[in-house]
Amino acid sequence: MLLCPLGAVGLLRLLVALLGLLVALLGLLVAVCLRLALRLLVALALLTVRALGQRTETASGVGGVVIH
Repeated sequence: MLLCPLGAVGLLRLLVALLGLLVALLGLLVAVCLRLALRLLVALALLTVRALGQRTETASGVGGVVIH
């Protein structure tokens, strides 16, 4: 086998290094997903606030832009 010259300790170190790399990549993926989810949540909140603001303005008839 190709990994035999490494020995048991070398093989264990290689596995630990690969596992660490995998965990780091997974953490990066989770961070990116959380960032995108937070942006989406903020955008949704802003759209909701704007929609509620337009609804109250047009309902009261004061300064609202009526969109048909």
